[in-house]
Amino acid sequence: MGAERTLCANIAAAKAYPLEHLKDNISVLEQAKYLYTTGFFVDSNFEAVKQICDFAKDNDKPLAFNLSAVFVI
Repeated sequence: MGAERTLCANIAAAKAYPLEHLKDNISVLEQAKYLYTTGFFVDSNFEAVKQICDFAKDNDKPLAFNLSAVFVI
């Protein structure tokens, strides 16, 4: 496995994701037809996920999660 995997998550990066970046780039979400986030954010940066979920709901945008890790479920 190792380098053969298609997804190698860096959970520390999710923990370090600044909410200010999300606020500064909300126009990207406004232009999107679909929204997607990795499930790792649920555990490591819940506030970012909550804001994306609220945005999706308020703007009638489909939102998908990747639940590839057992601990996320």
